[in-house]
Amino acid sequence: DPALCCVLIDSFDEYQLIQNMIETRYPAAQELKAICSPILYDEALRAVREWTRMGFSADDIQAELDASVEHLTEAVSSYKLRQGVEKHKRKEEAQRLAAS
Repeated sequence: DPALCCVLIDSFDEYQLIQNMIETRYPAAQELKAICSPILYDEALRAVREWTRMGFSADDIQAELDASVEHLTEAVSSYKLRQGVEKHKRKEEAQRLAAS
């Protein structure tokens, strides 16, 4: 299911190419999400510069950055939990089959 996929791309040119392919050539992949790391870094650094100019402390800025990625942390934790559950189920199934 493309809606469950996300592609992290380290090049802005490649990001634009992927976005163009998704939008024009592969309509079925419209739900696929692409993220460009240079855009993320640019947005984060711009925010940090702005907050610094506004007089926010380093701790306040870090708290804002942490809050802005909290949903990603939760998603990764949830994914790791699901992986662990699936791994445990496969292990139990293998043990059950070995015992039969």
